Amino acid sequence: MTDQKMDSLNDKELLFNLFRFLSFIQDREASKQFLDDQVYYLVTFPVVDFIRYLGLNERSHYQRNKILGILQSLQTLKPVLNYFDDIYFRSSVMFPYVKIQKKGQVWIGTVAIGEQLLSYKYPYHFTNYFTSWKDKYQCQVKFQVLQTISTSQLEKQLSVENFLKRFNVPNKKQTEIKQLILESLNELINSQLLQSQLKIIKKDGSVSVIQ
Repeated sequence: MTDQKMDSLNDKELLFNLFRFLSFIQDREASKQFLDDQVYYLVTFPVVDFIRYLGLNERSHYQRNKILGILQSLQTLKPVLNYFDDIYFRSSVMFPYVKIQKKGQVWIGTVAIGEQLLSYKYPYHFTNYFTSWKDKYQCQVKFQVLQTISTSQLEKQLSVENFLKRFNVPNKKQTEIKQLILESLNELINSQLLQSQLKIIKKDGSVSVIQ
């Protein structure tokens, strides 16, 4: 699933939402359930906790509906193919069950998650900075930066020029996007995921190293 090419903003946002949700529930208790030989885990949580985690307005009815939309979108992920031969086929949907219900004054979310996803040790590191974005540009910048640092190479390379070619925007907006890239890198440095030394290779081939 994570090896699929993420071309559209919707694809990237879907994958981003998946990792945001997995990051949110990673320390929460889950009850083990079986469907035939497929293992699922049932996770229950106050919806307001997820809203706060994403930095949204917890008093907003719109934001609660937005959370429901995020959880429903996870059910659009393609099934995991478990086995296939001439006499047997099995695939598993990773989010077969999503429910949000009001209990007293509190909205409670219940989600069933396939064991393969819950145990997946994904390479993304989510600080509060990476759990939300203000517009499509910031979303794509954060996605690209996290995708870059998830590579196995010790030296991470991000081609700013190729990245900016995706956007048909004026120079002023390109400057803002470059600033968002530096802001994201600085967040990773502050969380000690990157060394506080960056090498910038310019179009003319010149190299500068900054702290």
